[in-house]
Amino acid sequence: MSNSSTRIRKQLFQQTLSLISAIVAAILIGLLLLAMDGFNPGAVLSSAYSSTFSSSYRFANTIARLITIVLVALAAAIPFKAGIWNIGGDGQLTVGAFASALVGFSI
Repeated sequence: MSNSSTRIRKQLFQQTLSLISAIVAAILIGLLLLAMDGFNPGAVLSSAYSSTFSSSYRFANTIARLITIVLVALAAAIPFKAGIWNIGGDGQLTVGAFASALVGFSI
């Protein structure tokens, strides 16, 4: 195995481990905050799971909202990566939805 492929694999492993660690830390902090607020974290997670996956309609609704949030995040990530600060993602989503509805009604 060449030195560059070893370096790439190591970098990929570190990025994956970093992502998984961030997700686990966010979940643990959320559970800790729930417990501090007097809620049972297990009951909250069970309720969230059952309300999301109890019917295909609810699951589809969750995915539709998720896609919207991910697209807004991607729209903010591209200028951020270019060094441009963009804080108007929600407004851009609203104006884009209004413009697409206007085009849809005028056709």
